[in-house]
Amino acid sequence: MNQEDMLMVTSLKQSASLPPLENGDRLTRAEFEQRYQAMPHHKKAELIEGRVFMGSPVRARKHGKPHAAIMTWLGTYWQATPGIELLDNPTVRLDTDNEPQPDACLRIEEAFGGQSRVTEDDYIEGAPELIVEIAANSASYDLHDKKQVYRRNGVQEYLVWRVLDQAFDWFVLQDGIYGNLPIDADGILRSQVFPGLWLAVNHLLAGDLAQVVTGLKLGLESPDYQAFQQSLGTKLNERAIAQAKSSNLVVSGAIAVVKSWNIVVLGAIAATKSSNVVVMGELDEFLQELVYAEGYRLKNEVKKMSLIISDDVIRASGFSEQELLLEVILMIFQRKKISIGKASRLAGMTLRQFQHELATRKIPIHYDVEDFEKDLQNLREAGRL
Repeated sequence: MNQEDMLMVTSLKQSASLPPLENGDRLTRAEFEQRYQAMPHHKKAELIEGRVFMGSPVRARKHGKPHAAIMTWLGTYWQATPGIELLDNPTVRLDTDNEPQPDACLRIEEAFGGQSRVTEDDYIEGAPELIVEIAANSASYDLHDKKQVYRRNGVQEYLVWRVLDQAFDWFVLQDGIYGNLPIDADGILRSQVFPGLWLAVNHLLAGDLAQVVTGLKLGLESPDYQAFQQSLGTKLNERAIAQAKSSNLVVSGAIAVVKSWNIVVLGAIAATKSSNVVVMGELDEFLQELVYAEGYRLKNEVKKMSLIISDDVIRASGFSEQELLLEVILMIFQRKKISIGKASRLAGMTLRQFQHELATRKIPIHYDVEDFEKDLQNLREAGRL
């Protein structure tokens, strides 16, 4: 028997020695996780105030459809808002006696100032900012034990759709107490934690999902939402500054290593050289600073440097790694810091391909005597002349 087979047998023996989870069991969180992991085919179980709650079969129209509507609404907001994360039925470690599995949660990512994090073993630890539960009626434990757990652990907004009651509760945490979020004159519930997250609640209860999405899009156009987006970027910058000051080099979540110019793209918005730190809030500003900041004169001085950009900024920009490199090269070329020949080589293109890219973007080609002399020098150094 090889080592892998022995490990598998040991794992099976350990699983067999553990009793299965049962509704009403009184367990610690560690005991709950051990038994849950030993039942890989069971989809949902929660630990609330040290008591196990096992998920029952899910009805289509009493749970599945309302759940899908909530995920569509929240998913639209998530897609538009870099720096937040939407999760469907995640396990959330709140405290030693509570590990719920909410129907949906919306959280601000840790790098953007959020109050929860994703652990190394891929669970949520800490309270997400917003949690949604689909409940049958007001008798559900979602509105009793679980509500108190969420309140005590700091879930800032707790939403419960009581399907059979045809009602929707939106609780907001204020001074340690949950109060009801008031509905405005237009029939809209507006999140206080996630500006622009608007819910046309009567349309939701009526099953008019198109109007729900339309109402949300109005929220995404509001000044409050624009300010919220900007504040998320500010928080990320503040975090990057703090990390860079403490170590002079931030290395986290590497997304690419680009050989051209020895530029290494890592996971935070900072460009470091010795103890100098440059931090940008917008991608365009960052690229401009890359050229103009003291110590980053690519034309004459830089032989090797580290370029560190947040994963979230990369996702928000919509660029792939190669596309980002191309944007940097094009910007530097437009600033007349490198020749067209050098730019095309750095971009991994032929001269004709790079010229076509410039023409597509309507970027004028600059090629003067200095460019010609540089190209001759490069050819001599390469032994081609």
